[in-house]
Amino acid sequence: FTYQNGRISMVESRDIRVEYFYADTNIRVRKFYEKSVNELVGTDTIDYNSNGRIAKIIHWTYPGIGFSDTVVDIMHFSYQGNLPSQILEEYAYYGEPFDTSLYILLADAAGNISKINMADASGTVYDSTLYQFDTNPNYFKIAHPDFFLLDPFFELQVGLVAHFPYFYSNNNVIDFNVYGSFGNPIVYGVDSLNQLTSVDMGGFEYMKYRYICP
Repeated sequence: FTYQNGRISMVESRDIRVEYFYADTNIRVRKFYEKSVNELVGTDTIDYNSNGRIAKIIHWTYPGIGFSDTVVDIMHFSYQGNLPSQILEEYAYYGEPFDTSLYILLADAAGNISKINMADASGTVYDSTLYQFDTNPNYFKIAHPDFFLLDPFFELQVGLVAHFPYFYSNNNVIDFNVYGSFGNPIVYGVDSLNQLTSVDMGGFEYMKYRYICP
């Protein structure tokens, strides 16, 4: 993570560099580069509603690492209170008709996204994911209200929407159920300020975070 004027300006993995551009305090554009050849391989444009919440993300993937075609992925966000309640996703190879998926996010009384239903364009549900939570304040919100924008490489499950319960719920996901039973325990490490230092899943280390303060 690289900072400029007190906010993230660049995030790097081994192969990818992501550059950040802002409108006021909001992340407005992210540009993804393949580091070995310094080639642009993706862009995000993020639109916000009047409450400062994400309204739409348009992501373009260009030929490069992992892709040989240009792909566009558009996500439209709807909210119930402060929590996203529905994500309509449109996905297409450039020049082709869009495929559409609908994600319905259901919250419990504690303000946690405890279930995601996946549906086709007609609204017919064909799959679901369930989540369990601890009672601690959400660790990801301490870092950023839309943590997946801050860390573009966070991936415990398949797809972006599957991670929204981690980032937007009041508490922390400690297990999830995809195929009929819980059995994917999530364990967090935090420092004395409740800043996230590690995320393990099923007993295996997935992510570590280190903070360097001047």
